[in-house]
Amino acid sequence: MVKIIQEQGVLDLILAFFTSAALTTALVFRRRMKAAESNHTREKDRLKAELETLEQRLEARTAILELLPDPLLTLDERFTIIRANRAARELFDIDQVEKPLSRFIRAPEILDGVQQALSRNRRMETEYVNRDGNERFFRVLFEVIPPQTYSRTRLLVAFSETTALKQAARTNADFVANASHELRTPLTGLLGFIETLQGAAKNDAGAREHFLGIMHEQALRMTRLVQDMLQLQKIERNLHAAPSERVNLSALLDKIIESLAIKADQRQMRISFRDRLKTPDVLGDTEELTQIFQNLLDNAIKYGAAGSTIELELDSASLPPKNLPAAAVRVRNEGEGIDPEDVPRLTERFYRTKAAREKSDSGTGLGLAIVKNAVNRHQGKLEISSAMGGVTQFTVYLPIAPVAASRVQEASQA
Repeated sequence: MVKIIQEQGVLDLILAFFTSAALTTALVFRRRMKAAESNHTREKDRLKAELETLEQRLEARTAILELLPDPLLTLDERFTIIRANRAARELFDIDQVEKPLSRFIRAPEILDGVQQALSRNRRMETEYVNRDGNERFFRVLFEVIPPQTYSRTRLLVAFSETTALKQAARTNADFVANASHELRTPLTGLLGFIETLQGAAKNDAGAREHFLGIMHEQALRMTRLVQDMLQLQKIERNLHAAPSERVNLSALLDKIIESLAIKADQRQMRISFRDRLKTPDVLGDTEELTQIFQNLLDNAIKYGAAGSTIELELDSASLPPKNLPAAAVRVRNEGEGIDPEDVPRLTERFYRTKAAREKSDSGTGLGLAIVKNAVNRHQGKLEISSAMGGVTQFTVYLPIAPVAASRVQEASQA
């Protein structure tokens, strides 16, 4: 009996041991489960935070690509458009993506560039001209994207506009050609007169005086042309450096009127100056400002009606787009007027109207080009209006010097 009791006690002990062990294991397992769940939650939160960060970065990069001024396309290996930024959509009228590139772009140079870049697996470049409306020139870069980087995107097509560079090169070429022509004409005349003086008119005093007078005029014309070309080059070289000298416009215009008085008298013309600007100081370059208004007044004398009055006005104004306080200088004359078709081209280099070509002293054709560039360097604005057989007006707007700007506003409000 005692033995049975003893055996029963041992069984209880063994059962208690295993029960205790099971409970302990269960508790440990539960703790591990909770820890795993906690770790899983933290890992889940971490991954969620990383995903949100990646999404934010992707959205930011997408927004940046969307706002880029140059067109940008991404394609897959089948030439399907995956992404097109706003500039690309506007340039090629792309109304939806996931469509073949050839549906929107049929330029052989672009399609060949895409095919060559993908088949050779290397960067390619080409030139593209868009002729829908005004000509636009582009340098096109085809950049291959490694397959392991993205699942679908294989090619980046980036367009960099070079229209301004092309136009500048064309303008420079035209300038050289026109300058050569302008110089060739008087040089040819000079050589002809020299040959005549050395030959048939060698001993003819009357002919010699006549030809020498013409030669002197041609030499002066070439001198003026070279001077204007150098002045234009100087202004363009400093175009992005705004002048900082304080210049009194009233005093400057008085001096210019005085210097042109004799020339105006020769055509029985008078220059009337009305100064309404209470604070006439602007930030400028005295030499360039002198050339601006001397050219405009000289043209008014040259092309205005003989015996008429040239009206010169100095007044306060607002300079768009920020409506800054400005000085407005208006040069107004009566005469034949300017054809409306000529007005937009008046400031082109070497451009002359029909009336100018018919005059022997029509100038170099660079005067208004100098005026326009000098006004731009002064951060101002040039406006031209004219009526055939009526009034022609040139208006130059120049920002008032900062110290005087507040006074102009007060004066305009008074």
